[in-house]
Amino acid sequence: MNEILAKIDQEISDYEKEESVDINLEQKNVEKIKHLISNTELKTIIEKIHDPLTYQDFTYSNLIDFADQIKQLDEQIQIAKEEIELEEFYKRGEVLDFDKLRKLFKDRRLKTKFPKFDFEKYESWFKNPKLELPNFSGEIISYDRFLVKKLLIGVNQMIFSEMDLYINNVGKEGSGKSCFSSQVLLYLYTFLYDVGLIDYEYDIKKMFFSSLRSMLEAQESQEENDYFRLMVLDEAYELNRQNFREESSKEYKDDMRSSRKMLRIVILNLPQLGELETAITLTRVNFIFYADMDSMPKLGIVRKGLINMYIIPRGKKIYSPFQRRNISDEEIVNSINKTLKDKNDAYKGLPKNVLISKLNFINVWGFDKEIYDKYIKLENKKKRMNGTIRLSDYVGYIMFKKLPAIKNWNSFDMKDKKDKRMYFTIQKWLRTNITNRYIMNPELITKYDLLYQSESKE
Repeated sequence: MNEILAKIDQEISDYEKEESVDINLEQKNVEKIKHLISNTELKTIIEKIHDPLTYQDFTYSNLIDFADQIKQLDEQIQIAKEEIELEEFYKRGEVLDFDKLRKLFKDRRLKTKFPKFDFEKYESWFKNPKLELPNFSGEIISYDRFLVKKLLIGVNQMIFSEMDLYINNVGKEGSGKSCFSSQVLLYLYTFLYDVGLIDYEYDIKKMFFSSLRSMLEAQESQEENDYFRLMVLDEAYELNRQNFREESSKEYKDDMRSSRKMLRIVILNLPQLGELETAITLTRVNFIFYADMDSMPKLGIVRKGLINMYIIPRGKKIYSPFQRRNISDEEIVNSINKTLKDKNDAYKGLPKNVLISKLNFINVWGFDKEIYDKYIKLENKKKRMNGTIRLSDYVGYIMFKKLPAIKNWNSFDMKDKKDKRMYFTIQKWLRTNITNRYIMNPELITKYDLLYQSESKE
């Protein structure tokens, strides 16, 4: 027992040294440790070993019980230790300098950009972050404190540094990544709505997408000052690195490069990170959540609700409560890159040396799953019915030469929102696939000009 206490003391000392602070545990934390080591069954076994009258009766069965008790104690102490470390970590705080932020907000005239922004509520969320939220049916979703802090800081960088926010949820089929993404979606929406950064309704059909095309269409129709749009692409297999030539995939990457100032929050759900192009992951993704599962042999079922959290920092380093050390951005990028180079390695999971934190979540959805399921089934049906039209270079040449300018089609009512969206969609498609292709490849024009002339002479 003394060895266990010594181990706890040493680990806390190491933590103090790493963080360069003195920690005086609150009475409740001291009581927590005392409670764990006063386990009655464990004390009985230890006393039996020490008692000269009973130690000879110590059996193999007693040894098994002792091993089980020690294992349980170790697990409970690890949990308590992590709780205490996080509690002390946040007591010192990652609270921002709001006086300077207010001045920055004023100097940059951000009130014009975010007219309904409530700074008082914003500051309150940081200092007293909500760790529980009710979902659509009143069920309570509990949130990890570390996760919440990092999400809030991510939003802060969006406001003051004009950053968008990309989040990847990865995990095997049935691991709960869609459920977890719905919880993150609910938290971010609640926060953004409460502080006045958004005022659109919580409509899952406008935030959760089953196809890349439907999400791109939503992005195309987004107004210039419509900031902080939340978009979740469920099962984002269309962005598989093997599909890099697909038009939708190219459009998505172009949009990522060109629309950073739209301040979108995009969540991608993927079976595994290796399916996404490595360049996208390492240069644009901010948070990676790996939904893990573990077996429960005695029950013959699978334990869900485990999340490994990775962060690719925008700064030079980030503190990991799990590693209990600062990890450089270089170590994180190099380690993930090494794993993603080999797709087989990527299937084994992400590198443990840059794991930032471990989270737990319960299977409670952030929106009505029945409505979501019906909506996704309908979207998938549409997707199966929609084919892809492929044009030959010759057909493209004919369109380049003979198709009149869209403004002369007289087919679109620009006062009608749907017609206007169709107009800009076809305009972008023609510019990207027809005009730009033939301007950048004049040899194609020459080739088909000669062919056209030869056909005219016959």
